Amino acid sequence: MYQNYGTVIPASYKPISAWGYFGYRLLYSIPVIGWIILIIHAIGASNINVRRHARSYFCTFLLVVLIAAIFAVLIMVSGIFNNIDTEALTKAFEDLVAVFLKV
Repeated sequence: MYQNYGTVIPASYKPISAWGYFGYRLLYSIPVIGWIILIIHAIGASNINVRRHARSYFCTFLLVVLIAAIFAVLIMVSGIFNNIDTEALTKAFEDLVAVFLKV
């Protein structure tokens, strides 16, 4: 049980510290293993704050993947029809994905 100013809070509602959020974000950023842990936490973490944080991280991850997929399709379509320098666009796309995945 977590006590704060005389109030007893159940373990399922225990707040997460700033370092806790930082640690979870690092854990979820690990390829494959972190993603599995992310899904497990999003579905059934005993602490409601961990569950909500995992769900928000998962939603952000899905949005980034969706935006990257749309951007990739646009690059492919424009490269086919307009003879644009696809190497420069690919490099720009990789840089953009790298920025988004550091979220």
